[in-house]
Amino acid sequence: MSTENWIRPAVERRDNACVVMLSPDRWLDYTQTTQWFSLLLDGPTKTIVPTLMQGNDFPGAYYFDFKGRTETLLWATGPCDWRRLRFEVRVEGDRTVFGLFGHDGAALPAGITVEAVQRPRPCVPTPWEALRVLMDTSFELWPLPTPSGPAPDWRAIATRTLADLAKPECQNAQTGQRGYNSYVVTGHGRGVPSPRLEAFVQLDIALGLARWAKAHGDPAAAAEAAHMVGLTKLFYTPRLGLFENYHPASDFLAAGDTPDHWPPPRPGQKPRRIGNTWYQLHVLEKVFQLAALSGDRELTAMAVRTLDTYRALATDFHYVLPLFMDMANVEGCGGGMDVYAAGILALCLAHAARLEPGRADELLAESATALSVARRFPPGVCVHEPIGLANAVSAADALHRHSADPEHREWRDDFLRLLLMMMYRQPPLTGLFQACGGLLYPAFKENVEVLWAIAQARQAGDAPAALPVRTILEHQFRNNLAYFDGQPPDAIPYEELPTRELPGQRGMLGKEVYGAGQVFDLALIQARGLL
Repeated sequence: MSTENWIRPAVERRDNACVVMLSPDRWLDYTQTTQWFSLLLDGPTKTIVPTLMQGNDFPGAYYFDFKGRTETLLWATGPCDWRRLRFEVRVEGDRTVFGLFGHDGAALPAGITVEAVQRPRPCVPTPWEALRVLMDTSFELWPLPTPSGPAPDWRAIATRTLADLAKPECQNAQTGQRGYNSYVVTGHGRGVPSPRLEAFVQLDIALGLARWAKAHGDPAAAAEAAHMVGLTKLFYTPRLGLFENYHPASDFLAAGDTPDHWPPPRPGQKPRRIGNTWYQLHVLEKVFQLAALSGDRELTAMAVRTLDTYRALATDFHYVLPLFMDMANVEGCGGGMDVYAAGILALCLAHAARLEPGRADELLAESATALSVARRFPPGVCVHEPIGLANAVSAADALHRHSADPEHREWRDDFLRLLLMMMYRQPPLTGLFQACGGLLYPAFKENVEVLWAIAQARQAGDAPAALPVRTILEHQFRNNLAYFDGQPPDAIPYEELPTRELPGQRGMLGKEVYGAGQVFDLALIQARGLL
């Protein structure tokens, strides 16, 4: 994409805003026009949960001025506290303005700079076309800084991680089955082991161990991975036909899996077990990977049965998946939706197609349906977990490899662009990803999870040239080292890093034992030369 036809309009600096003047307009005309059409793509990304604030990742915005037939991009740098800043379009007198505003009239801090570019656009863009302009142009005009210094040796770190996993503060036998805690329980982690094992924790570690054992012929890692295959089967509930995220499963409102405003049970009423839909699908996607690596037929059959359960749920909701589901009857609950959870479902269908080649056409067709429904929504309107978007990238790539359909490649590239909206652009977090829309910090697990999709797009050799995939990977290898502090267990990462909005955040949530799996993944990506 050429940037030669952009002009740089004047940016007016005010006490509480930096704005660009757009076409003359009156409030009534503007309101009537935008009632039917408005195209503003603005960062940071916003959570789908309305009780939480916007995030703190992407510092730019795009607006198409329907009346003036121009498109304008804004880019903010400096000490932006995104709890108090918003990109907005407003009508002031007889003119519309597009700018960065202090929330509720708050003054803009000194040091914040807003740049703008603008050009005519006679034809009205679709939201996805606008996303391409926003992301590709932003990387060309405001490129990522060059990574500095050598990347750490992640294989050496992973070797220490393997030893740390055997330590008692990382393991959990509360259920009578030996598994792993979600967080380190002594010293620099959370205080007590959970009475339950969490499936995605065990699966992250199992997959990392299985890949490590396959790459390096490590018998200890292979034996532990085999143990984890057996452990994974305990999370399967035949009555429901699915894997649950907790073992033992019981009727409880799991902390973190239910909205804070969810009503408690009435006297005499049995509590409902509410699951976060993306969590449940994420567990299944990991099970498919583990089944493929292990060749375990029973685990494969369980995964396929679980997929059929979620296919029925997806069909009921026309592939616009609910944010929460009642685990007792596998039904959606609440009014929220998670559009990009369809990306996880689509990747599960692609996994199943590889494991069941006789049904490949049927499963891949449904995978395409799930992704096509997600694309009916404007990009960014329902961003939640970067993992959902990363899985959408991988699923679309699988479809393109199978069909060579250029539309599927377009889907892959657009989902990749949307995923990159959740990436931090400025040091010291460059290349890392916000854990979830509105959480305001990058998380180790999510950083590495999305690396597979980014590396895959680079390997395909036909990713958009404007997207600096290699540079992103280079930043990841360096900046992920900040999750380790040298305190025992020193090769287990913290979950989060501090940001301007959450200073001093590292360590508040503890060292994530499940992140051990992603340490192995980093080492493998580095060893395979996917950079």
